[in-house]
Amino acid sequence: MAKIEILKKIFANWKYLGQVKSLRSRYYVFELGNDYAIVRPDNRFKRGYNIVLFDCETIENLRRLYQGRRSLTTAKILNDKEVKQLFPITDQKTRQLLLLQALLILACKGDAHVRKKGRELVFTLAKFRED
Repeated sequence: MAKIEILKKIFANWKYLGQVKSLRSRYYVFELGNDYAIVRPDNRFKRGYNIVLFDCETIENLRRLYQGRRSLTTAKILNDKEVKQLFPITDQKTRQLLLLQALLILACKGDAHVRKKGRELVFTLAKFRED
């Protein structure tokens, strides 16, 4: 059974939003109510997965914070005060990974465009009109 079929079976009640590729991995994004799950196959274990859950509010706050911005990388915005408030973890590596995954969720939803530039991912977030 293909990995995506296994994931769809595990997350049967979740809405599958799609997949997005980072530099080294492919991430699968699911939505259920007020939460997102981003799933990546574990490189060390053949049938293992890494799953991170985000609440919709965190993703929406990140989108609102950087809407209309171009050429964003996780390294450029990692130390922004607002990012530290969204991901209040003291470990910089963990914060950077969470930030990357949140931006990948936005890309999967169509709220951001991601492209590879050398050895990094560059994001452009769409501009939204506030209602």
